[in-house]
This record gives sequence, C-alpha cells and structure tokens, in this order.
Amino acid sequence: MTRKLWILSPIALLAFSWTLTIGIGALPFLNPEHYGLALYFLAREELGPELISWAGILWLGVALMFFVALSGLTLLGAPDRFDARPHTDLDRMARRVFRVNCFCLGVTLAWIAVSAAQMGGLGALVAQAQSNALALRDQMLENKLFSGMRLLYGALPATGAMACVLLAAGRKFGTLSPHARRLLLSVALTDLVALTLLPIIMSQRILLLHLLMASYFGICMVHQRIVALPQLVLGAGLFLLIWILRESVTNPTLSDHGAVELGLQKLVFYASNDLLNTLQPFTRDFDHTLGFFSFRFLLILTQTEGSVLSLIPSRLEGVEEVRGGGEWSMLTTPYVDFGVAGALVLLAFFAIATAVTFHRGHFSLTAAGLYAHMAAGFMLSTHVQYFTNINFVVILCLTGFIGASAPLRSLPALRPTYPLARRRSP
Repeated sequence: MTRKLWILSPIALLAFSWTLTIGIGALPFLNPEHYGLALYFLAREELGPELISWAGILWLGVALMFFVALSGLTLLGAPDRFDARPHTDLDRMARRVFRVNCFCLGVTLAWIAVSAAQMGGLGALVAQAQSNALALRDQMLENKLFSGMRLLYGALPATGAMACVLLAAGRKFGTLSPHARRLLLSVALTDLVALTLLPIIMSQRILLLHLLMASYFGICMVHQRIVALPQLVLGAGLFLLIWILRESVTNPTLSDHGAVELGLQKLVFYASNDLLNTLQPFTRDFDHTLGFFSFRFLLILTQTEGSVLSLIPSRLEGVEEVRGGGEWSMLTTPYVDFGVAGALVLLAFFAIATAVTFHRGHFSLTAAGLYAHMAAGFMLSTHVQYFTNINFVVILCLTGFIGASAPLRSLPALRPTYPLARRRSP
C-alpha cells in the first residue's frame, strides 16, 4: 500500500468517523448553555446525558482498540510483493456494468409504473409519497412483480460506483474504448439522477450518499491516492449550505434562532443521537437477540424472518427498551445480538475481511470496487450497522458478479508499504 492511501485504510476511516462523532456529539453535554437547540432535539427523542455510562464508554474503547489492532496486524502480515499480471479487459467489464444496470433500473422503473397505474398516475404516487411515505411503501410492496424487486433498487450504487472505478482505470491506463467510456458515463449519470429522484417515492435516501462516497473512494483506490481534494472540500461546503437551507425551511417554528445556528445545531444533534444510541444498550440488562439484527439479511433472503420473529418475541420486545432515536451503530449491534464475547468475534471478522479487501484493492479492480463500498460503510458506522444491511450485502454480491470477468490481479503490481511494516527479503 502506498503511504498516500493509508488515509483510506479501515483503521483511518473508522478512527475518523468515530472521532468526529464523539467529538461533536459530546458538545451539548460539555457546554449545554451554548447547545440548547441540540438538547431540545435530543429531548424530543427522549435522549439525554443519563444514557452515558462507564460501561458504554469502556465498550467503545475496547471495541475500537480491538478492531484497530486486528486490522493493523492483518495489514502488517499481508505480502508486500506481487508478480505482474495482465490488465483486465475494461471494455468487457463496462458492458457487464451497463447490462446489469439496465436490468436493475428497468425492473425498478417497471415497478414504479405498475404502482402508479394502480394509484391513478405518477402525480398521485408523488402526492402520496409527500403525505404518507410509509403507507406508500406498504402499497408498493404489495404491487411488486416478484420477491426481491426492492433489492434491485437498493443495489443501484453497485453499478454506479463500479462505473466510476472503471472510468478511473480507463483514464489512468488508457485501455478503455470510447464506446465503453460512453456506456460507463451513462450508467454513472443515470444512477446519480435515479438515486436523487427515486427516494422521493421509494425512500432509502441513504443510497445516494452511499453512491457518492463509494464512487469517490473507488476512484481513489484506482489512483492510489486521494484525488480531487479541492472539489471534495467544495462539495462539503455545498452540502452544508443545502443542509442549513433545508433545516430553516423544515423547522419554521425555530426560525428565530437563525438559519446557520439551527442548521449547525441540528448536525450536532445527529452526532449526539448516534453517540447516545451507541451507549444506550449499556444502561440496563436485557436478553440478547441471538443474531437477529446482525444476520437479518439472511432471514430476508431466505424469507424466514416471520418464523424467527415468532421464536424470540420476548427478546425483541425487551430490546426495544434500549433502542433510542434510531439504529444502533456498527460497534453496538453485535453486542445487542451476542453480548461481549460474540460481538468481539463478529468485529474480528469485519476487521480481517475489510483489511484483506483493502490490501487486495491495490492490485484488483474488483477488490477496489468492493472496498469502496466498505469504506462508505465505515463512514456510516456510527449511524448504523451498514455491513450487515441487506442492501449492502446485495451490493457486494453484485459488485463481485460484475468483477467476475476480471482476473484477480488487474492493476499494475505495486509494493504496498504500511507504516512500521518490516521489509521482507525477495
């Protein structure tokens, strides 16, 4: 690994996301006079400083150090020399990306068309989405043409991000034909537009954020460095501006506080919300849910969720007492399911698997595409356990399918250099 890419390693991304969340999320409790709005939003979700416990803080420290240690050891033990291998056929992969994207998007649009026809037109569908999004989601699920249609919609970031990875590889190595480049550009732009508009009626707004992050991380993996840093800063500033404007419009009763103050304190609230959601399960005893949340994607894929729900109803009801204003984080969900020992085993698997994928991403386009999604998962790790989300699992499977046409080592062989890594003799 080049030292310039160390910033995208699992250790760096996990440390960044959690440092940011803890640092910002603790502000209302350290300076309550200045962050009254954030405390007001927390009170509406019935969250407060009483959820901060030494047990929760200890678990955060242990889990983070355990993950970092295992991930670091995995990277240090990885081979630092590779034999050169032929490049992949980028045009072949581009055609596969285009076909898979047409299938996923076509099925999604057909689903919307069928639902709109039954509801009296697209205008009625949009109106229903604005008035009662949950009712619309239930109605659309009833109108699905076959099981798993929703998963194809959720898998759109797979084709969009892989299109960006291949475009970056084509630009760097010059092995992409103009026709293939046009196919990939159409996929990337189509998915961007689709995931900007479709969440209005299909929910899952997180898919757009996932697409943007995975695309950027994938491009960085191909170029072996952080790219377009000024544009990244500009994008962050644009996001902040849009966020402030949105909050000023959606919270008219609080407009006397000023748009900037309202928007910034709402961001602080979300960081505090994620932090307290992480710590809340450590405030009381409860019966662990035996893997229901960590492996729910398997239940959905096998359509056995209802059967399992009937087996552990008391455990699922009891765990609601330690659920705050959202989902549990990547570090807490395994604990809710298995307790300390089981959670450490699951975190060990995540640490090793992501480190291996990151390492292979230096010389494999498929691995680079896979790790791009994992990097997005790390950035969301304080908000949700995204690594076991059904959409995330399908995205990884689809990325692997797209990359099946590529040889294992499809980037020029590099000699990864990890900090403090010992050099090996040839």
